[in-house]
Amino acid sequence: MRIEYNGIKKNIPDNDLKRIMNGLKISQEEAIQIWLEDEGVIINPEQEALVQKSKENDIMRTIHDAESAKVTAKKMSGENKRKRTVKEQPDKEFIIAEVAKMLTEHGATVDIENKTKIINFTYNGAPYKINLTATRVKKE
Repeated sequence: MRIEYNGIKKNIPDNDLKRIMNGLKISQEEAIQIWLEDEGVIINPEQEALVQKSKENDIMRTIHDAESAKVTAKKMSGENKRKRTVKEQPDKEFIIAEVAKMLTEHGATVDIENKTKIINFTYNGAPYKINLTATRVKKE
């Protein structure tokens, strides 16, 4: 539907009008009014007051599970970062060290990337990588 409001011509999709009319059980004129207010063509003081109040209370952030600028700024600055604790794994460290020692004895060039997980090495000119993973014991 094409309408003109204060010299502004707008094309309102018919399905939007039908959805508003059926959902709110209102006339076509009221549905046009609501559509124009939602699109910002008409300013409804009551609607603007509610929007301002929701912005002040951060209601929209909680409704949409979004983040306000304050929260985003904290995340960017790293204020809320927790120190990551690495679990000690002496068995894996021992295995990696022994494998590295054995490879070195056999003429490989060894680089331990992670002392509990990864060994990079070169043997006979070809690069290799060993990634050690520990599987969990199933609970009974």
